[in-house]
Amino acid sequence: MKKIIIFCLILLIPYLSFTQTINKNDYKSISDSIVWELVSEINGDSLSSYIQSLQDFGTRFCLAPNRRDIAVWIKNKFISFGYINTVLDSFLVIKDWGFGDGQYDTLWHYNVIATLEGSINSNIQNVICGHYDSVTPNNYLTTAPGADDNASGTSAVIEVARVMKMINILPQYSIKFVAFASEEAGFLGSNYFVSQYPNNGYEINMCVNLDMIAYNSTASNWKVNLGNYLGSEWLTNLASIECSKYTLLSPVNTSQNINLTDSYEFFLAGFPVINLQEVEVWTNPFYHTPGDTIGNCNIPYCVEITKLAISMIAETSICPSVKNIDATPNGTKILLTWDKNKENQLLGYNLYRSDTTKKHFKMINSIPILINDTTYTDSTVHPLVEYFYGVTTIDSLGYESPIMKMDSATIITKNMGLLIVDDSYNELLSPSDSTVDAFYDSLFKNFQHTSYDIKANDPIYLSTLGKYSVVFWHTDKYLATSKFYILKNEIAQYLKQGGKLLFTTDRYSATIEHNTSLHKTFYSGSVIYDYFKTDSIYSTSSSRFIGAKPTQIGYPNLEIDNLKTPTSNNHHLSLIEALFPRQDATAIYTYNTLFDSTMVTGALKGLSVGIEYLGNDFKFIALSFPLWYIKQDEAKTFIDYVMLNKFNDPQNVQNLSSEKSKFHLSCLPNPMSSKSEIKYYISENSFVNIEIISLTGTKIITIVNQKQRAGYYSLPFYAGNLKSGIYFCRMKTDFGIESLKLIIINK
Repeated sequence: MKKIIIFCLILLIPYLSFTQTINKNDYKSISDSIVWELVSEINGDSLSSYIQSLQDFGTRFCLAPNRRDIAVWIKNKFISFGYINTVLDSFLVIKDWGFGDGQYDTLWHYNVIATLEGSINSNIQNVICGHYDSVTPNNYLTTAPGADDNASGTSAVIEVARVMKMINILPQYSIKFVAFASEEAGFLGSNYFVSQYPNNGYEINMCVNLDMIAYNSTASNWKVNLGNYLGSEWLTNLASIECSKYTLLSPVNTSQNINLTDSYEFFLAGFPVINLQEVEVWTNPFYHTPGDTIGNCNIPYCVEITKLAISMIAETSICPSVKNIDATPNGTKILLTWDKNKENQLLGYNLYRSDTTKKHFKMINSIPILINDTTYTDSTVHPLVEYFYGVTTIDSLGYESPIMKMDSATIITKNMGLLIVDDSYNELLSPSDSTVDAFYDSLFKNFQHTSYDIKANDPIYLSTLGKYSVVFWHTDKYLATSKFYILKNEIAQYLKQGGKLLFTTDRYSATIEHNTSLHKTFYSGSVIYDYFKTDSIYSTSSSRFIGAKPTQIGYPNLEIDNLKTPTSNNHHLSLIEALFPRQDATAIYTYNTLFDSTMVTGALKGLSVGIEYLGNDFKFIALSFPLWYIKQDEAKTFIDYVMLNKFNDPQNVQNLSSEKSKFHLSCLPNPMSSKSEIKYYISENSFVNIEIISLTGTKIITIVNQKQRAGYYSLPFYAGNLKSGIYFCRMKTDFGIESLKLIIINK
């Protein structure tokens, strides 16, 4: 009888018997022994046999007449291992395949799916997959051997399925072994597969995709590409760990969110995914050629990547994992919370922390004491250090899950004034970088600030952002590689802790979310909706923008500077999006153009191009056009108004040039109900008188009436006894008088 390894609770073993005997070393040894047994069974001869058999079909092009025969062969291979539930998941494609006849053809295609049912949570699924179709530039209907691309990936999936069945693995989560059709035609098989979720009642816990894993021209020092995706960093971390534990591979992280293989469909659908691939994919001389045969494959190298794949699938199926973890700063501490597992056979949780990177985690809770709650307060933290946290589960057999979900937190100080982040690229008319930098420096010359050129330096994280009370981030031309997109979650965390962000860019939603649609609605869970307060955007490729008109008193008019825009476009900008704010945010500017709204060039006229959110939690102001193209004096007036009246940040004001700028008065919130805060500064010693007066000029309250030293002042103002209405707050100094309208709304 074959040995059975069970990854779940054995009911005959008393639950409490493990609480005193299992320590951390036991967790690792139990987990490692199972994975080692699986890894040791990966067989190069088996992989060669599968690759050769797939190559022998001559072609596996998705339109070839033999496409169903190939799917049936893969299905029968799974069945021969004992996967009697294997299915051909057929899907119909109606498409113009580009044969020059202009006709839409209706063709059936076939994903092959074998399932190893989970013993505890069968509706939660780990997926290992690869595409089985192939292509060559010519004669693809008859000659497309595709040994490396991608008989190798498909063969790895088959081999992992064989080994798991041979060892009689009974995972806690279901494992799906999937061979995709029609990847070379645009990820048709994987797109169909992910489209079935979540309507089918199942949840994809993670996915390992294998595409081209058998070409390597070196005899040793093998490397593997870890195709990483935003939101799936834990999988990249897990793959790096598994490489060192079970393989001869060295991991290499490729560009994020690669869109050249089936894993991209999982990413777009929001599922955790990683793509494993050879490092020489772009230098492989046999790529998409008739020379892509098994004779040009490095089978021992393919074995190592297959070992990596099976170890990742085993590690993520061995024990119930924690689905979500949240790290939230709370004063001088960080509060950790996570979802309670539904499985009732767990001994408890271990909590891990890394102080520098997402690697080298150390356990926080004392060994062998497990955490039985789903909250933990970490009081051993320091300001401006980013801490990464992960939680593992320990089940009754002593199996410990890998760290699958992570979160980070930083206690920020916001005590260093203003940070200007230069994320601009290739402006119209090609000004020098120093010219653009000088323009933005001039806008903030009245404010103490630090400038950071992010495109020329390392990314900027919360541990740096958190030093500043205000961040101004500008991008002047959209690129798919914008640093803003990569770091948007860091920026969201900065706002979450009470930050103030002023953001200007063109192609607003593309910069934030890589959106390419002309009209897009956003929902809770996305940064653009939750933190940038944007409900939807609308744009047209033909609309032309000449400036922005304010919708609120105080904001200046903003007109395009003709010296910075080409005459060929009549000095208008294109691709400026209209923004529709959420209900808790406000539109502050509208789209202006010299064209009539009945024309396609004036279609966006009057729609919002600016958003303001001044909440008690954070403050955010955004323009969907770059300030670089606005007349300098108007742009500076805008910056001064935002800093002093919206962000209420006079503490960063330096010496101002005009007489009136020697003093300033602000009051927030305004409108107010019962309490507001009056802030003011004077650049020199002066007599100061601040009063609240009615519309008729009657003095109501005297706030200040004395000589004061130069500096910044803040005083509370209570309006509980005043009737609702409009008042003025007037400040008299030796330099002059300043008044601001004060709206009181008493409930």
